[in-house]
Amino acid sequence: MVFFGGGAPKGEFGHAVVQISGTGGLDLDDEGDEIIFRDGDGNFKAVFSYGSEGNGGVSMSRESDADGPEDPFLVHSDLPDAQGAPWSPGVKPDNTWFNLNPAVESANAENLSQGQAGQTSYEFSVIYADDYGINPATIDANDLTVTGGATVTAAQKTGGTAKDPAVAYTVTPPGGTWDEADNGTYTIALAKEQVADDGGLFVPEDTDLESFTVRIDQPPPVVDAGQDRPTNRSFTQTANAQDSLNPMTYAWSKHSGPGTVTFGSPDALATTIAASTSRPRPLSNYTPPLAETNLPERRPERRRRHGRPQ
Repeated sequence: MVFFGGGAPKGEFGHAVVQISGTGGLDLDDEGDEIIFRDGDGNFKAVFSYGSEGNGGVSMSRESDADGPEDPFLVHSDLPDAQGAPWSPGVKPDNTWFNLNPAVESANAENLSQGQAGQTSYEFSVIYADDYGINPATIDANDLTVTGGATVTAAQKTGGTAKDPAVAYTVTPPGGTWDEADNGTYTIALAKEQVADDGGLFVPEDTDLESFTVRIDQPPPVVDAGQDRPTNRSFTQTANAQDSLNPMTYAWSKHSGPGTVTFGSPDALATTIAASTSRPRPLSNYTPPLAETNLPERRPERRRRHGRPQ
């Protein structure tokens, strides 16, 4: 907070709160005085007193900014960082702001799966936060890096305010399109001294800001529902399934035929099968297919005439 005895002060004053005396002056004695700070309810908050050292046409400042009451006040022009300047209202003696470093409020990078196969880019979002505001000129593709050969190629503000901007970063895959060769985990890092606030302070470097996983399966799963079983009794059927990605899931169901077919373990690779109809018929008239998937949008190849996979 900066107090003036009057006039119309102009400037940013480090974004400090500026107060002007309502009486036309502060009436401070050049030979020494005491200033007491109280809140709106009259409660004591702080006190500052000075002597004849304040009669030099310069301000008084702590030897180390904001270090607390144990740190002495010195003539401003004598401070090493002031370089002879007589005052620095609202800012530090070196003319930098009293400011907290900006930070990352949140980062969100979703995993890539089969739906993103063949795409040429990928986006993830970062929300920054600062008490004064993020400098938009410091937001660009150089802010972040991604491991595994992926490249950050663009950055665009998508929402929020100057104090909490949301930024979408675009990533180009290592080979130009996302495919099975790109499977793995990618780590996003925030580079040093890239994103800054309006006071010139940077978001601290973070080598493990966020990560995402690519899991793409190009060839479809191969499924064999097992050999035909001409029989009128319950039996166990064992299928074969092969795929480049794990884990796999399985789902047995009746494809055609009368009556009800019951699967003892419909979500397992091997299951018992029993059929019930109004008229006894051999189970060779049923075609119980096995569907195997590892990603919900993929369909397996079909190999069986009777036990066809879905």
